[in-house]
Amino acid sequence: MGKNVIVSEETLRDLLEAHASLCAWYYALWNAVRDAGGSAAAPDGPARAAFIGRIAADYPELASVARALGEPRMFVPPPPTVTIPPPPPPAFVGAGEPVIHTAREPETAVEPATARARELERLRRSGSGGAGGDGGGAGGGAGGGGISS
Repeated sequence: MGKNVIVSEETLRDLLEAHASLCAWYYALWNAVRDAGGSAAAPDGPARAAFIGRIAADYPELASVARALGEPRMFVPPPPTVTIPPPPPPAFVGAGEPVIHTAREPETAVEPATARARELERLRRSGSGGAGGDGGGAGGGAGGGGISS
């Protein structure tokens, strides 16, 4: 059965994408069934053979190879039994204000400025004032410009 088949890079790419997509769907559907309180078993050999039989019927150019497979191997391993823990509850600061940041929130280029603004607002409310701050960063303080004539 050792035939060499030459396929284009495009065909190989299509096969890999299809495999990755089917694996992703498999895990997504498995998780949905588990979240709904159900369970599902991995497809057994005869179930996989039925799919190969259908491929042989639908695509005559692949029929000889499909029939030679008989009962195909299981390529997708069972889903992991590890569950992902829920995010931690928000921490509270001062007068019961929740901290907005969690470990699951990645910081972006905008986020540090927003965080500083929230911190300054919190300090103003608490009466600390925030006197002598950093002058607003690289922009040169209030008024912003940064370029002088």
